Amino acid sequence: MDFQITHQYRAGMGLRFANYIIDLLVQYGLIFGIGLFAGLLTYADIYGPAEFIGTLNPIQEYIFGYLTSFIYYFAFEALTGGRTLGKYITGTKVLTEWAEKPTAGTFVKRTLCRFIPFNPFSFLTDNPRGWHDSISGTVVVHVKTFERELELRKGFDQIGATQPEAENTWQ
Repeated sequence: MDFQITHQYRAGMGLRFANYIIDLLVQYGLIFGIGLFAGLLTYADIYGPAEFIGTLNPIQEYIFGYLTSFIYYFAFEALTGGRTLGKYITGTKVLTEWAEKPTAGTFVKRTLCRFIPFNPFSFLTDNPRGWHDSISGTVVVHVKTFERELELRKGFDQIGATQPEAENTWQ
């Protein structure tokens, strides 16, 4: 079934903002957890990770943050079929513009596009669709609303479908 996702099925700006905030908090938690783990290793006389983290310069810290962000978004979206923790909480997920599950390559492109400067501001329009969506050919939909629409469309398709002719067994 060809089904192009139009504006009416996409998650709105509020849900997208909630996804962003939740995912950002999770990423901060991951970075904090890595630092905590490195600190705890010092109690076992393993100082390498803590020393490495302690000697990062600001540029290396940015790279570490971007690497953590890339791993978080790509791993979650690729392994769960388009959902991060934020998307699970808000009931949304990523699909292609034609309502298909994105490929791993699409998730890589989408994740890399998140690092475009001012990408978060690309949502401040009447039709909120970030650059990481438009460039990668993806959309974020509210799962229950989208699945309800799919079921409705399948129902309409079944109404118009022809039934195979039954054999005449009463001859």
